[in-house]
Amino acid sequence: MVCKNCGMANDVKERFCGRCRAELPSAAEGNAKKVKPSRDITPISSRNIFLENIINGRFKVINVLGRGGMGEIYLAEEVKSGKKVAIKSIRGSQILDRNVRARFQREAEATSRLSHPNICAIYEIAAENDHEYIVMQHIDGVTLDQLEKMKPLALKAIIDIALQIVDGMISAHAKNIIHLDLKPGNIMIDKSGKVKILDFGLAEFRPRKTANRKNRRPESDLSEIGVVMGTVAYMSPEQAEGQDLDGRSDIFSFGVMLYELLAGENPFVDRANIVTLYNIIHKEIKLAPGIPPAMQKIVGKALRKNRGCRYSDFKEIKTDLAAVRASLA
Repeated sequence: MVCKNCGMANDVKERFCGRCRAELPSAAEGNAKKVKPSRDITPISSRNIFLENIINGRFKVINVLGRGGMGEIYLAEEVKSGKKVAIKSIRGSQILDRNVRARFQREAEATSRLSHPNICAIYEIAAENDHEYIVMQHIDGVTLDQLEKMKPLALKAIIDIALQIVDGMISAHAKNIIHLDLKPGNIMIDKSGKVKILDFGLAEFRPRKTANRKNRRPESDLSEIGVVMGTVAYMSPEQAEGQDLDGRSDIFSFGVMLYELLAGENPFVDRANIVTLYNIIHKEIKLAPGIPPAMQKIVGKALRKNRGCRYSDFKEIKTDLAAVRASLA
Protein backbone atom coordinates (compact mmCIF):
# COMPACT_ATOMS: atom_id res chain seq x y z
CA MET A 1 0.00 0.00 0.00
CA VAL A 2 1.61 3.28 -1.15
CA CYS A 3 1.41 6.18 1.29
CA LYS A 4 -0.15 9.26 -0.28
CA ASN A 5 1.78 11.50 2.09
CA CYS A 6 5.41 10.35 1.58
CA GLY A 7 5.21 7.74 -1.20
CA MET A 8 6.59 4.83 0.86
CA ALA A 9 5.37 1.33 -0.05
CA ASN A 10 3.80 -0.43 2.96
CA ASP A 11 2.44 -3.89 3.59
CA VAL A 12 -1.24 -4.18 2.67
CA LYS A 13 -2.04 -5.16 6.26
CA GLU A 14 -0.64 -1.92 7.68
CA ARG A 15 -2.99 0.85 8.74
CA PHE A 16 -0.34 3.53 9.22
CA CYS A 17 2.73 4.37 7.14
CA GLY A 18 5.96 3.00 8.60
CA ARG A 19 7.86 6.20 7.71
CA CYS A 20 5.59 9.20 8.33
CA ARG A 21 2.78 7.51 10.33
CA ALA A 22 0.08 8.90 8.01
CA GLU A 23 -3.12 6.83 7.77
CA LEU A 24 -3.04 4.58 4.72
CA PRO A 25 -5.98 4.29 2.30
CA SER A 26 -8.91 2.26 3.61
CA ALA A 27 -10.07 -1.00 2.04
CA ALA A 28 -12.42 0.92 -0.20
CA GLU A 29 -9.59 3.16 -1.42
CA GLY A 30 -6.75 0.66 -1.70
CA ASN A 31 -8.25 -2.84 -1.48
CA ALA A 32 -6.47 -3.42 1.84
CA LYS A 33 -7.97 -5.12 4.86
CA LYS A 34 -9.09 -2.61 7.42
CA VAL A 35 -7.61 -3.28 10.85
CA LYS A 36 -10.20 -3.32 13.59
CA PRO A 37 -9.07 -1.19 16.52
CA SER A 38 -8.19 -3.07 19.70
CA ARG A 39 -10.57 -2.76 22.61
CA ASP A 40 -7.62 -2.16 24.92
CA ILE A 41 -4.96 -0.25 23.01
CA THR A 42 -5.10 1.74 19.78
CA PRO A 43 -2.90 4.49 18.35
CA ILE A 44 -3.12 7.97 19.85
CA SER A 45 -4.69 9.33 16.70
CA SER A 46 -6.15 7.92 13.50
CA ARG A 47 -4.36 10.64 11.54
CA ASN A 48 -0.74 11.59 11.01
CA ILE A 49 0.91 13.50 13.85
CA PHE A 50 0.74 17.24 13.03
CA LEU A 51 1.44 20.23 15.23
CA GLU A 52 -2.26 20.99 15.55
CA ASN A 53 -3.14 17.52 16.90
CA ILE A 54 -4.89 17.79 20.24
CA ILE A 55 -5.22 14.68 22.40
CA ASN A 56 -8.13 14.44 24.80
CA GLY A 57 -8.61 18.19 24.47
CA ARG A 58 -5.49 18.72 26.61
CA PHE A 59 -2.22 17.83 24.89
CA LYS A 60 -0.87 19.38 21.69
CA VAL A 61 1.54 17.02 19.92
CA ILE A 62 4.72 18.79 18.83
CA ASN A 63 6.89 16.08 17.25
CA VAL A 64 8.16 12.51 17.50
CA LEU A 65 10.87 12.00 20.13
CA GLY A 66 11.70 8.45 19.14
CA ARG A 67 10.54 5.07 17.93
CA GLY A 68 11.17 1.72 19.57
CA GLY A 69 10.12 -1.90 19.40
CA MET A 70 6.62 -1.16 20.67
CA GLY A 71 5.82 2.20 19.16
CA GLU A 72 6.41 5.94 19.31
CA ILE A 73 7.07 8.52 21.98
CA TYR A 74 5.82 12.02 21.22
CA LEU A 75 6.77 15.36 22.67
CA ALA A 76 3.60 17.19 23.61
CA GLU A 77 2.52 20.29 25.50
CA GLU A 78 -0.34 20.56 27.94
CA VAL A 79 -2.49 23.26 26.38
CA LYS A 80 -3.58 24.89 29.64
CA SER A 81 -0.26 25.00 31.53
CA GLY A 82 2.25 24.87 28.68
CA LYS A 83 4.04 22.01 30.47
CA LYS A 84 6.07 19.71 28.22
CA VAL A 85 5.33 15.98 28.51
CA ALA A 86 6.21 12.77 26.68
CA ILE A 87 3.37 10.59 25.43
CA LYS A 88 3.93 6.92 24.66
CA SER A 89 1.73 4.94 22.31
CA ILE A 90 1.83 1.65 20.42
CA ARG A 91 2.76 1.64 16.75
CA GLY A 92 -0.25 1.03 14.52
CA SER A 93 1.06 -2.30 13.22
CA GLN A 94 1.39 -3.66 16.77
CA ILE A 95 -1.95 -2.76 18.29
CA LEU A 96 -3.28 -6.31 17.98
CA ASP A 97 -0.16 -7.97 19.44
CA ARG A 98 -1.06 -9.44 22.84
CA ASN A 99 2.50 -9.33 24.21
CA VAL A 100 3.04 -5.73 23.09
CA ARG A 101 -0.19 -4.61 24.75
CA ALA A 102 0.72 -6.49 27.93
CA ARG A 103 4.18 -4.89 28.02
CA PHE A 104 2.69 -1.43 27.46
CA GLN A 105 0.19 -1.90 30.25
CA ARG A 106 2.82 -3.41 32.56
CA GLU A 107 5.10 -0.41 32.10
CA ALA A 108 2.25 1.90 33.06
CA GLU A 109 1.35 -0.21 36.09
CA ALA A 110 4.94 -0.61 37.35
CA THR A 111 6.04 2.99 36.91
CA SER A 112 2.83 4.41 38.37
CA ARG A 113 3.73 2.58 41.62
CA LEU A 114 7.10 4.32 41.78
CA SER A 115 7.97 7.84 42.84
CA HIS A 116 11.69 8.57 42.85
CA PRO A 117 13.91 11.34 41.42
CA ASN A 118 15.88 8.78 39.40
CA ILE A 119 12.87 7.09 37.78
CA CYS A 120 10.96 8.70 34.91
CA ALA A 121 7.62 9.79 36.38
CA ILE A 122 4.25 8.69 35.02
CA TYR A 123 1.73 11.53 35.23
CA GLU A 124 -1.34 9.65 34.07
CA ILE A 125 -2.66 6.72 32.10
CA ALA A 126 -5.39 8.25 29.98
CA ALA A 127 -7.88 7.21 27.33
CA GLU A 128 -9.75 8.86 24.50
CA ASN A 129 -12.39 7.03 22.44
CA ASP A 130 -10.83 3.60 23.08
CA HIS A 131 -7.34 5.10 22.66
CA GLU A 132 -5.04 4.53 25.63
CA TYR A 133 -1.67 6.14 26.22
CA ILE A 134 0.88 6.91 28.91
CA VAL A 135 1.62 10.55 29.74
CA MET A 136 5.05 10.79 31.34
CA GLN A 137 7.80 13.16 32.32
CA HIS A 138 9.67 14.74 29.43
CA ILE A 139 13.44 14.45 29.94
CA ASP A 140 15.55 16.94 28.03
CA GLY A 141 18.76 14.98 27.66
CA VAL A 142 20.45 11.95 26.13
CA THR A 143 20.48 8.21 26.79
CA LEU A 144 23.52 6.69 28.47
CA ASP A 145 24.62 4.91 25.28
CA GLN A 146 24.45 8.24 23.41
CA LEU A 147 26.51 9.90 26.14
CA GLU A 148 29.13 7.13 25.94
CA LYS A 149 29.55 7.79 22.22
CA MET A 150 29.87 11.56 22.73
CA LYS A 151 32.87 11.59 25.07
CA PRO A 152 34.91 9.42 27.47
CA LEU A 153 33.65 9.77 31.03
CA ALA A 154 35.89 10.43 34.00
CA LEU A 155 35.76 7.93 36.86
CA LYS A 156 33.97 10.38 39.16
CA ALA A 157 31.29 11.01 36.51
CA ILE A 158 30.85 7.25 36.03
CA ILE A 159 30.41 6.73 39.76
CA ASP A 160 27.94 9.61 40.02
CA ILE A 161 25.83 8.12 37.22
CA ALA A 162 26.09 4.63 38.73
CA LEU A 163 25.01 5.85 42.18
CA GLN A 164 21.91 7.49 40.75
CA ILE A 165 20.96 4.30 38.89
CA VAL A 166 21.50 2.38 42.12
CA ASP A 167 19.26 4.79 44.07
CA GLY A 168 16.46 4.36 41.53
CA MET A 169 16.77 0.58 41.63
CA ILE A 170 16.76 0.52 45.44
CA SER A 171 13.40 2.30 45.25
CA ALA A 172 12.03 -0.11 42.61
CA HIS A 173 13.15 -3.23 44.48
CA ALA A 174 11.69 -1.86 47.70
CA LYS A 175 8.33 -2.02 45.90
CA ASN A 176 9.10 -5.61 44.79
CA ILE A 177 9.49 -4.45 41.17
CA ILE A 178 12.39 -5.88 39.16
CA HIS A 179 13.18 -4.12 35.89
CA LEU A 180 14.60 -6.97 33.74
CA ASP A 181 15.73 -4.66 30.92
CA LEU A 182 18.39 -2.43 32.43
CA LYS A 183 20.64 -1.16 29.63
CA PRO A 184 22.22 2.15 28.55
CA GLY A 185 19.32 2.82 26.16
CA ASN A 186 16.91 2.80 29.12
CA ILE A 187 18.94 5.28 31.17
CA MET A 188 18.65 9.00 30.42
CA ILE A 189 20.78 11.85 31.71
CA ASP A 190 19.28 15.33 31.53
CA LYS A 191 21.19 18.59 31.03
CA SER A 192 21.71 19.00 34.78
CA GLY A 193 23.25 15.53 35.12
CA LYS A 194 20.17 13.93 36.70
CA VAL A 195 19.75 10.24 35.82
CA LYS A 196 16.34 8.78 34.99
CA ILE A 197 15.54 5.08 34.58
CA LEU A 198 13.06 4.35 31.78
CA ASP A 199 10.97 1.51 30.36
CA PHE A 200 9.60 -0.89 32.94
CA GLY A 201 7.80 -2.79 30.16
CA LEU A 202 9.33 -6.14 31.20
CA ALA A 203 9.05 -5.49 34.92
CA GLU A 204 7.89 -8.24 37.23
CA PHE A 205 6.26 -7.80 40.61
CA ARG A 206 7.84 -10.19 43.07
CA PRO A 207 10.06 -10.32 46.19
CA ARG A 208 13.78 -9.61 45.83
CA LYS A 209 14.74 -13.27 46.27
CA THR A 210 12.88 -16.42 45.33
CA ALA A 211 14.88 -19.04 47.23
CA ASN A 212 14.64 -22.75 46.50
CA ARG A 213 12.72 -22.25 43.26
CA LYS A 214 14.38 -24.32 40.57
CA ASN A 215 11.49 -24.27 38.14
CA ARG A 216 11.57 -22.16 35.02
CA ARG A 217 9.68 -18.91 34.82
CA PRO A 218 5.92 -19.37 35.00
CA GLU A 219 3.74 -18.58 32.03
CA SER A 220 2.49 -15.01 32.13
CA ASP A 221 0.86 -12.45 29.92
CA LEU A 222 4.29 -11.50 28.60
CA SER A 223 5.98 -14.81 27.94
CA GLU A 224 5.58 -18.54 27.74
CA ILE A 225 7.51 -21.01 29.84
CA GLY A 226 11.24 -20.81 29.08
CA VAL A 227 10.92 -17.90 26.64
CA VAL A 228 13.76 -15.38 27.04
CA MET A 229 12.64 -11.76 27.33
CA GLY A 230 14.94 -8.74 27.43
CA THR A 231 17.96 -7.28 25.64
CA VAL A 232 20.48 -10.05 25.00
CA ALA A 233 23.71 -8.13 25.65
CA TYR A 234 22.60 -7.09 29.16
CA MET A 235 20.88 -10.26 30.38
CA SER A 236 21.87 -12.16 33.49
CA PRO A 237 22.85 -15.84 33.10
CA GLU A 238 19.59 -16.96 34.70
CA GLN A 239 17.62 -14.64 32.40
CA ALA A 240 19.46 -16.03 29.37
CA GLU A 241 18.52 -19.56 30.48
CA GLY A 242 14.84 -18.67 31.00
CA GLN A 243 14.95 -19.39 34.73
CA ASP A 244 12.86 -17.86 37.49
CA LEU A 245 14.18 -14.37 38.25
CA ASP A 246 14.66 -12.01 41.16
CA GLY A 247 16.32 -8.65 41.84
CA ARG A 248 19.82 -10.05 41.43
CA SER A 249 19.17 -10.27 37.69
CA ASP A 250 19.00 -6.46 37.64
CA ILE A 251 22.30 -6.38 39.57
CA PHE A 252 24.02 -8.40 36.83
CA SER A 253 22.62 -6.08 34.13
CA PHE A 254 23.86 -3.10 36.15
CA GLY A 255 27.29 -4.75 36.32
CA VAL A 256 27.38 -5.06 32.54
CA MET A 257 26.58 -1.34 32.19
CA LEU A 258 29.24 -0.41 34.76
CA TYR A 259 31.83 -2.54 32.96
CA GLU A 260 30.90 -0.84 29.70
CA LEU A 261 31.29 2.62 31.22
CA LEU A 262 34.74 1.75 32.61
CA ALA A 263 36.13 -0.30 29.71
CA GLY A 264 34.33 1.30 26.77
CA GLU A 265 32.91 -1.99 25.50
CA ASN A 266 30.38 -4.65 26.40
CA PRO A 267 32.17 -7.68 27.93
CA PHE A 268 29.92 -10.32 26.35
CA VAL A 269 28.54 -9.01 23.09
CA ASP A 270 29.22 -10.83 19.82
CA ARG A 271 27.82 -10.52 16.32
CA ALA A 272 25.70 -13.62 16.87
CA ASN A 273 23.20 -13.51 19.72
CA ILE A 274 23.77 -17.20 20.47
CA VAL A 275 27.46 -16.51 21.11
CA THR A 276 26.57 -13.50 23.28
CA LEU A 277 24.29 -15.73 25.35
CA TYR A 278 27.05 -18.34 25.64
CA ASN A 279 29.48 -15.64 26.83
CA ILE A 280 27.02 -14.40 29.45
CA ILE A 281 26.60 -17.90 30.86
CA HIS A 282 30.24 -19.08 30.64
CA LYS A 283 32.77 -16.29 29.94
CA GLU A 284 34.70 -14.88 32.90
CA ILE A 285 35.67 -11.22 32.50
CA LYS A 286 38.51 -9.03 33.67
CA LEU A 287 38.89 -5.27 33.60
CA ALA A 288 42.02 -3.52 32.37
CA PRO A 289 44.74 -3.01 35.03
CA GLY A 290 44.26 0.76 34.84
CA ILE A 291 40.84 0.55 36.50
CA PRO A 292 41.07 1.07 40.29
CA PRO A 293 41.01 -2.29 42.13
CA ALA A 294 38.00 -1.20 44.20
CA MET A 295 35.96 -0.65 41.01
CA GLN A 296 37.17 -3.96 39.59
CA LYS A 297 35.94 -5.65 42.76
CA ILE A 298 32.49 -4.04 42.46
CA VAL A 299 32.10 -5.03 38.81
CA GLY A 300 33.39 -8.54 39.46
CA LYS A 301 30.95 -9.14 42.30
CA ALA A 302 28.00 -7.76 40.29
CA LEU A 303 28.87 -10.07 37.38
CA ARG A 304 29.18 -13.36 39.26
CA LYS A 305 27.57 -16.15 37.25
CA ASN A 306 26.13 -17.70 40.39
CA ARG A 307 23.61 -15.17 41.69
CA GLY A 308 24.14 -16.45 45.20
CA CYS A 309 27.68 -15.02 45.02
CA ARG A 310 26.57 -11.63 43.67
CA TYR A 311 25.61 -8.58 45.68
CA SER A 312 22.38 -9.46 47.43
CA ASP A 313 20.89 -6.00 46.80
CA PHE A 314 21.66 -2.55 45.43
CA LYS A 315 22.21 -1.13 48.92
CA GLU A 316 25.43 -3.12 49.17
CA ILE A 317 26.57 -1.75 45.82
CA LYS A 318 25.79 1.79 46.96
CA THR A 319 27.98 1.37 50.04
CA ASP A 320 30.94 0.19 47.96
CA LEU A 321 30.51 2.85 45.26
CA ALA A 322 30.21 5.61 47.85
CA ALA A 323 33.46 4.44 49.44
CA VAL A 324 35.26 4.64 46.11
CA ARG A 325 33.90 8.12 45.46
CA ALA A 326 34.98 9.25 48.92
CA SER A 327 38.50 7.98 48.25
CA LEU A 328 38.64 10.06 45.05
CA ALA A 329 37.68 13.18 46.95
